[in-house]
Amino acid sequence: MEKRTNFIMPAVFAIFVATMLYWFGTGLVEAGGAMPGLDLACFGKNFADSADAGNIIANLVYSFTDFCEGPFFTDFITCLFLVGGGFIAAYLEKINSPLKGTGTGGSGYKWYWLVCSQFIALILSNYLWRHLIDLSGWVGFIPTFTPIVSCLPMAILMFGRPNIKKACTGIVFGAVLPVLLVSLLISLYCEAGPHFPYFAAIGPGMAIASVIATEIYRFLPWMKEDQEDPAPIANVPAYDPEIDKAGTAAWHLTFRRAFGGDISELYFWGANWSGLGVIIGALVSLIVNPANIGGAAPTFIFIFIFASAIGMIIWGPRYQSAGYAFTFEGVLMTGALVGSVLGSGHGLAVLMPLAIVFEIIGPAIIHWALGVKFFQRHAAAVPVQFFAGVTTIIFFLILKAMGFAA
Repeated sequence: MEKRTNFIMPAVFAIFVATMLYWFGTGLVEAGGAMPGLDLACFGKNFADSADAGNIIANLVYSFTDFCEGPFFTDFITCLFLVGGGFIAAYLEKINSPLKGTGTGGSGYKWYWLVCSQFIALILSNYLWRHLIDLSGWVGFIPTFTPIVSCLPMAILMFGRPNIKKACTGIVFGAVLPVLLVSLLISLYCEAGPHFPYFAAIGPGMAIASVIATEIYRFLPWMKEDQEDPAPIANVPAYDPEIDKAGTAAWHLTFRRAFGGDISELYFWGANWSGLGVIIGALVSLIVNPANIGGAAPTFIFIFIFASAIGMIIWGPRYQSAGYAFTFEGVLMTGALVGSVLGSGHGLAVLMPLAIVFEIIGPAIIHWALGVKFFQRHAAAVPVQFFAGVTTIIFFLILKAMGFAA
């Protein structure tokens, strides 16, 4: 109990900061922004809203904004800060700076392969599916962001030292398989049928795509090259005993997770500098033009920090004993339902209790799943995405029956 109470004060402070950010952000939305004349709205959320299909630069920028779909909104400025934060984290990790935070999971040499491959996959995904959609006449949400959080990372992170052949394999599989599977599920269960939230299709679709791709990768001879990983460039533990000796471990752990760590896990980087970049970039975008990023951004930011802080109160002792806990699963579960709750006219009064429930059950489910033989065969993202999707369906139905979701 003593260890758990150590996390209460830093969590309370994190929630206080999140509240200030929320009120500041909603104030900007209501005021219409400090620079309403600057319009970046050409970079929309689906092909119908995007810039001229013949404009190469606009299409590249449009593809780049898919990086932000992990935190559940798409915005160019936020993506700049997100990716910039990743480069800062990788550099600080390389020189083993005390400011490195969570770094990039101790594998900075892979991060460069991952981020470059992700961007190429986004370009290919957007180009391929834009033309297919133009041919079919479909207008609506196309999950072109799914390559960066599905098949592609498995090819880079699970098969030893990355190389061009492995990266190209992940890029091709990523640009095709998860987009296809998720789009099919969206058309069946979100755009029609029970009208579930998008993540009810996105989570299971990405998990299934990752399983299929990983099993195929194991049969490809070039994926078995250089299976031995070089030693990580820096050891970046989630829990540092030296910090614990100083009596500030709870503060360090809570702030690493709440201000960036849990957000950045959503796109496989785990760099709290990137997650902090999302928060700062979203605020900058709200100042420039809140119409571009959307009025729900302050709510998402608050919920991300709030859920992470609650998760540290509950699971902080596990960080100290086991070195890691999946607190970001609760963040993912809550974020998946923010749109539905806001759409019903409700807000934080519903989302905050929901986040508490998800921070209790979410990490527990993943800790259990990683002990199951099937999930041990695959990346941790598979149970994370699958169970987040299943939870979205179950709690959406419960909230809808109570009138709290639309």
